[in-house]
Amino acid sequence: MDKMPITRTHPFTGEINTIEIPCTMEQLKAWSEGMLAQNAFSDCNADEREYIISGIPVGDWDKLFKEG
Repeated sequence: MDKMPITRTHPFTGEINTIEIPCTMEQLKAWSEGMLAQNAFSDCNADEREYIISGIPVGDWDKLFKEG
């Protein structure tokens, strides 16, 4: 599957990120109309789906919520 650039604003830092995600405009539309992300983006891994939903890039969860 081709990848398309998805741009999101990081909710905690305000940084704007663009990541190439394996999805289509039809999948984005289905998700925006209420389809569950895991169903709409079946070709994406959990980190890619989380980025689409929240705008938090892979690896930032560990940086932001590290214990200790």
